[in-house]
Amino acid sequence: MKPYRLILPLALALAALAAGGAAMPAASADGTCTERTNVYLYTNDAQALAGQLAANVASCADYWISVTPYTATTSPNYGKPKGPPALPVIHQQGPQFHGLAEIRLPAWCSSPSVTANGWYATGQMLHDWMLVEGYDPSRDTWAINEVGWPTPDPCDTAVFADMPGARRDFQDFVHGLYDGYPGETPMRGFVFVGSPIQMTPDLTSYEEGLAQWYADTPFWQDMNRYVAVWAQETYADARAWGVDGSSLADRATALNAYFLHGQKLAAEGGEATAAARDFFAHAYTPLANASYKQPIPTPPVVAYGYTDIGYPSLISNFISAQTYALRSSMGDRFGFAVWPNNLGTASDVRLGVEAQVGRAIRDSQDDHLGACTAPGESCDGSVTGGVFPETWPDFATPPTITPHVEGQLSPNGWYTGDVTVTWDVAEAQTPDSLVTSGCDPVTITSDTLGTTLTCTATSSGGWNQLTETIRRDATPPVITLPTSPIVDATAPAGATVSFSVAATDAFDPSPVVVCLPPSGAVFVIGTTTVSCTATDGSGNRAAGSFTVTVRGAAEQLSDLAAAVKGVGPGESLADTVAVARWFLAHGQPKLTCLTLTAFQLEVWAQSGKKIPAAQASTLIADATRIKTVLGCTK
Repeated sequence: MKPYRLILPLALALAALAAGGAAMPAASADGTCTERTNVYLYTNDAQALAGQLAANVASCADYWISVTPYTATTSPNYGKPKGPPALPVIHQQGPQFHGLAEIRLPAWCSSPSVTANGWYATGQMLHDWMLVEGYDPSRDTWAINEVGWPTPDPCDTAVFADMPGARRDFQDFVHGLYDGYPGETPMRGFVFVGSPIQMTPDLTSYEEGLAQWYADTPFWQDMNRYVAVWAQETYADARAWGVDGSSLADRATALNAYFLHGQKLAAEGGEATAAARDFFAHAYTPLANASYKQPIPTPPVVAYGYTDIGYPSLISNFISAQTYALRSSMGDRFGFAVWPNNLGTASDVRLGVEAQVGRAIRDSQDDHLGACTAPGESCDGSVTGGVFPETWPDFATPPTITPHVEGQLSPNGWYTGDVTVTWDVAEAQTPDSLVTSGCDPVTITSDTLGTTLTCTATSSGGWNQLTETIRRDATPPVITLPTSPIVDATAPAGATVSFSVAATDAFDPSPVVVCLPPSGAVFVIGTTTVSCTATDGSGNRAAGSFTVTVRGAAEQLSDLAAAVKGVGPGESLADTVAVARWFLAHGQPKLTCLTLTAFQLEVWAQSGKKIPAAQASTLIADATRIKTVLGCTK
């Protein structure tokens, strides 16, 4: 079984069911309608049904009731819409009641009219004939019965199967029905669409065929122009409702999985089904099952689901539960097939079922739950063989896509080496229909700020797409080190040394630089190695080192000796420095300090005389610094 896709419009509807929430009231406190519901009824008992609906009318509903056409094959009017006696009875119930002129497609597939004049002209003729029979374009319209699969007549299935010319002929037919003859009022009509029965065990062929049909953009663009209601014949089976002990939410979810399957497939089809999806947004209408009493059907057929479950309670509860499910998912439009079967002379049963349809619609007008909770209403029931089908929840489920990314991922989402992306694409229900694009394995070997890979999968179950954006940075920063500095000690402990280390990176504007010892630390006398690292946001690291040399008193005295050559009177200063160096070399720091003091006094005495004042000041400062390094007390 494929997973549910909770992002679907269908799933949103089912979530509302699970919550058990009520709709906004259709009628305000003063009795005016805040919204209207269109209810479509396919029936072989139009006059009686109209009366029962009128007796149990919902004030904010409009009822559209089909009227059987001329069916006698010997009649010159065979196949044409029929008005009286049913149509006047429908109109007599008031302005909320409308006639649907049923037009059975097989009657026209090989008719002389189509052969001689074509489908468009035949549609025009039937539009005109409706007017003759009393249909009013301001309140009534036409209804084609039927297209889809698996219907028993090849004329009906030809459109679904895209037999040569069939869809184009059908488009011309509805166009002619819409137009009528010049000067006649256009009428957007109604199309009945066959579906497999709810208990069908294998929907593979149906799903594939439906997906292909929904991808025929010109067809759906024409339907959008000329058709107001696309009535999906989802004649539910009582066994798919009557699961003993089930909650209302579970029952409604199972029903809606069937009712909404066409809309779900269009929603999942991506661009391929965009035209169908736009049309269905206002036209898709599920027809539920209020046809009593129908036997267990055998697939594959278009047939009424099983309803021979007992009157009055079980069939009434089944009708109420379907009404609740439809109200909760579709809101303002839904319908029923009301086709009494095998009732003999039991008119009270026939009328009772028809009255229950009216009551369920009326009682759920202001609160969906009213179909289940109003006096006399219930949505519970247990039917022998009751089971929720697994096929319809899985129907029109698009392929699943699972990405797999292999590579070294840093904590901040960057890959620091080669990255390989692969995709697992699965289509459990219709694997032969699976088509993929962009789902081949890809290895990214170059650094990138963001490379987006997209895997798209399409099947008869719909369209799915996933993306993966890969950021790769496997290149460390570039670290810039200073030239190894050489400084003079300024204290017995050494000297405070500051330096600058910089780093640049292609993707990280501010790599983190760390040096040990750090800049500004006190470096001891001698040579110290400074080790530095630069780390970018991806964790890539560059390392480098340099040395810091701090010169002690001996080295500084050597510099001082060089500085005093030829300075001052004779060789006195040079001799004094030489003495200081000898004392230091022989482990006599105190005598070194005294000698340096004598040196400073001698320089001071000659300052501005034999030694320029500025030079004297520098020499005194050098001696002072050396004394500090030696720890001299004076």
